[in-house]
Amino acid sequence: MGKHITPSEATSLCDNFDLKQKALTSLIKKEDNRSCLFSLSELKDYIEYLENLPNTIDGVRFYLGSYSDTSLTTLFLCPTLNGVDNASIDAYNFGVQGNPSNKKYGK
Repeated sequence: MGKHITPSEATSLCDNFDLKQKALTSLIKKEDNRSCLFSLSELKDYIEYLENLPNTIDGVRFYLGSYSDTSLTTLFLCPTLNGVDNASIDAYNFGVQGNPSNKKYGK
C-alpha cells in the first residue's frame, strides 16, 4: 500500500535514479525525461472515468514506457482490480514533460 514519503526520501529516490539516468543518457545519446506532469484536474477526470465504469476498479498502476519515435521515457496509468491490470479499459498517458525534461525533484 502506498504511503506519504518525506521530501528527503523523495530526494533520495531521485538521486538513486541518477545512476540509471547516466547510463541511459549515454546509450540514447540525449537527455531523457525525468518526470511527467498530470494536472490535478486531469487525474480527477481519469479517476471519475474509472469510477463510472461498470467494472470494479480498486487501484491504478503507474508504468514507465518509452515513445518509439523519440526514445523518451513516459509515464502511463493502468486501472487494476485485485492488483491485476485491467487492460480492457483505457490506460492514461500524455502528461506534460518536465521542463526542462531533466529537472530533478524539488529543483
